Amino acid sequence: NLMALFEVDGYSSATSPTLKEYVVKDAVYTCYTLWHTVYGETRAHIDDILESRIDAAYVKQLLMKESENHKIFALDIIRRENSFLSECDFMVLPLVGSPDRNISEKALLAITPQYLSSPEKQLQFVNLMDHALPEIKYEIIYKMQLVDKVSTAAVALLLDKFMSGKISSGGLNQIFKIISKQELLNKGIVNNREIESRLTQLSNHPDAYTANLTRNFMKSIR
Repeated sequence: NLMALFEVDGYSSATSPTLKEYVVKDAVYTCYTLWHTVYGETRAHIDDILESRIDAAYVKQLLMKESENHKIFALDIIRRENSFLSECDFMVLPLVGSPDRNISEKALLAITPQYLSSPEKQLQFVNLMDHALPEIKYEIIYKMQLVDKVSTAAVALLLDKFMSGKISSGGLNQIFKIISKQELLNKGIVNNREIESRLTQLSNHPDAYTANLTRNFMKSIR
């Protein structure tokens, strides 16, 4: 049917005045195309191509950039693909202590409890609170609460951080929660000489709240 060659399935007409604020004059189709490129199937296709080409070397390049957006993009990639963390951890861990809260929070999200199963990594992680924002220090403790087995060295270090003034009394209570969990999994942790000596010091702390909190805690686990 030759007539079918001349049939169309739509007709162009003047742009509706209601769209005036959302499109460029005389470029409605261009605006439509660009919108779908940015938000539609084209964007999804581009994302798929990028995902297929991402590797540890690319993530490291992003982390070396000065731009906050580049670092956050890299941390989001690591969070989705944890296999990159072991190769980039020397660049990710310092970001927990970043003065930029967006970056420090993203870095914390990229660090998993499984990664912290190593006693050496636990110590390195806890030491990050020396330069971390006050609210991030709590997040470091909360992350440690998720670890199945926390080493006595890491627990002792957390208690030392409190005694040196790097953690508030509220943080001490959260550390006690870590010890309680470990006592259930590893009977006798509170009888460990290093832990016991620190708890004894805290039970005689000049601050009455700290001393009472520690004494009550020691009674609760014995």
